[in-house]
Amino acid sequence: MVLLCPLILAACMPYISLEKTAQFVRDVTDGALSPSVGMINGLCREFSSKSKQEQDELFVTLLDAPVMHVDGTVARVNGNNKNVVVCSNGMATMYFARENTGHAGIKDTSVETFSGILIHMTMRRVFTAMAMTIRNVWCT
Repeated sequence: MVLLCPLILAACMPYISLEKTAQFVRDVTDGALSPSVGMINGLCREFSSKSKQEQDELFVTLLDAPVMHVDGTVARVNGNNKNVVVCSNGMATMYFARENTGHAGIKDTSVETFSGILIHMTMRRVFTAMAMTIRNVWCT
């Protein structure tokens, strides 16, 4: 059980291969534990599903904040590039992996229904297109 957190972290890191993670666990435990690559791969999804209540609470916390910072980036998810929307109120942060950018990329994220002040550096086009539904956006 002590190795569960490092396994989850390693499985979610895009720059550490699952094979190297499995080998690390075998080495650290002198072969007592020998996780399969498939088992390690499933840890992130399992952790996500078991923490659904905490994720919902965090989502509400972001919506209740007067100011939210938002940014977008690209990350590898299960071997494919995904767009990631990062939302933070200074105390809490959530990451949303999406297939699309722009308006479709913020669907079902806290940005979509946020009514406070949004601060972002480079999403001027997205928020300009959404000017009818979102106000108080600062693009620097």
